[in-house]
Amino acid sequence: MPNALYDQSIVVDATAPLSPFAAIQTAFEPEELLSAYSSAGITFAVFTVVDDFPNSIEQTIKLLGANRHYFLNRPEKFVLAERVDDVRRAKKKGGQAGGGLCISG
Repeated sequence: MPNALYDQSIVVDATAPLSPFAAIQTAFEPEELLSAYSSAGITFAVFTVVDDFPNSIEQTIKLLGANRHYFLNRPEKFVLAERVDDVRRAKKKGGQAGGGLCISG
């Protein structure tokens, strides 16, 4: 039964292509974007904030800060994971951990 497996597992998406605030604009609001991960049973997502597009270091730092602020200000839904224990805590409370904010490219 897949639900039992998900209930017992920490499910990681290490290639989440979009963070709530990213260099690439989408038609989705942050809540809509993150609910897709939650609905799929993802426990921990590593989000890409900027990629190969020409982004300045200033824009990158602003986007990292916006994402960090977003997660930290919604502790009832999310845990900003800095350690493995944070991911486990998110799993126990039935929330979602976001902590990998990637800069790729």
